Amino acid sequence: MPLKAPTNLNIFPLISESTLPILAVGGKRTAIYALNLSSKRFFNHKAGLELDLDIISKQAILDYQPYIEKSQWDILQIGAYAAYLVPLDRFHFVFGMGVYLRDKYSPEDPVYHRIGARYYFKNGLMVNLTLKTHFAQADYMEYGVGYTFNYRKP
Repeated sequence: MPLKAPTNLNIFPLISESTLPILAVGGKRTAIYALNLSSKRFFNHKAGLELDLDIISKQAILDYQPYIEKSQWDILQIGAYAAYLVPLDRFHFVFGMGVYLRDKYSPEDPVYHRIGARYYFKNGLMVNLTLKTHFAQADYMEYGVGYTFNYRKP
């Protein structure tokens, strides 16, 4: 008997962008680019689990320890992330925690959190708005778009 994929397993890439102020209000802002490769599964109509591989390019790291030369490859952060999902029709709340697997310069804690929301359109497209933090310290707001392959309403 061949293995059959569960009908409520979804795989989606999410592309996010944000800016990060270097200093206080009015300071220089740098770009942040992220790609999240995710898989999610809903256990029932009230709860789900999401597992992600995060690839983040935070341009502010180029200014971190300026006496050390850095390339785009050097500042690439790679993380593994798990989230609890609360679906409300096509609107989903996201509460999760991740850890950096690769973070060469470690400008923050190795553990990060996300809290936010996503809206899924009927065609599989989705929009994302989440706050990425390091415990009680906000890092940046992520906003992005993604596409869910084999999208089915939970």
